[in-house]
Amino acid sequence: MDQSVRTQILPLIRRRLLPLWLAATWPFALEACCMVSISFAMHARVVSGQLGSPLEIWQSMSSLNRLAISLAFIVSIFLPLDLGAVGVAMIVRSYQQGKDLDLKSFVSRYARIVWLVVPISIGLGIFIYLGSLFFLFPGIFLAIWRAFVMPALATAQDNLGRAVRHSFRLSLRRFGSLLGLALATIIAQIPALLALFVPNVVVAERGPYWWVGRLVGWVLFTGLMGLIFMTRSVVLALLYLDAVRSDACSHATLAMTSNARAEESKFDN
Repeated sequence: MDQSVRTQILPLIRRRLLPLWLAATWPFALEACCMVSISFAMHARVVSGQLGSPLEIWQSMSSLNRLAISLAFIVSIFLPLDLGAVGVAMIVRSYQQGKDLDLKSFVSRYARIVWLVVPISIGLGIFIYLGSLFFLFPGIFLAIWRAFVMPALATAQDNLGRAVRHSFRLSLRRFGSLLGLALATIIAQIPALLALFVPNVVVAERGPYWWVGRLVGWVLFTGLMGLIFMTRSVVLALLYLDAVRSDACSHATLAMTSNARAEESKFDN
């Protein structure tokens, strides 16, 4: 990772911690609310004897229902990350421009691109999931290849399609940094997963307060995942913006060199 990017991370997080954390956390909070609601509904049906074991439930489902659950699983993995990454990248961009992004401006900009974020996130998520299903490397490569898509959508001034296509090329030029970031993110999620499951183990499933373990687990999970992916999204946004600047400088240098050679050719003639 470039030194210029490293030096920006901590000052940016210190000065914009709350909006960055909220932008990264709200999708996880929404997911947690959905999961807790499903837990209450499922628990009520299990207690009443309407449902058997998870394996029996899965075997009793039709192929269409299984496909729907698999799609919901993919969405629950990728969509919260991407929705948060877009919001964080918008804040990072405004910080670098020396502007204060108020809530109205943030929501307005977010609403203009969210219709693209959702289908792109789900589509790319399916490819990554399928790539990881049998062999690990294709999934990792696809995850890194699409790493700059959300920062590109969030920071592009116009022509979002061109910005997304350009992001694929830029990600390959930062492959090493993005791979290290991906591995660090995976390791950092271990405490969040423990925080999600440990309270469920401690609190008895059949007791009157079975829901306490679920609620505490999801609250801890949401807060920790928000911090983890806030940091990841900040680094991604800084890496992307740095790659865009470097690419623009390279093109400008190439153009100046070409013009200088053309002038020299005219002078020689």
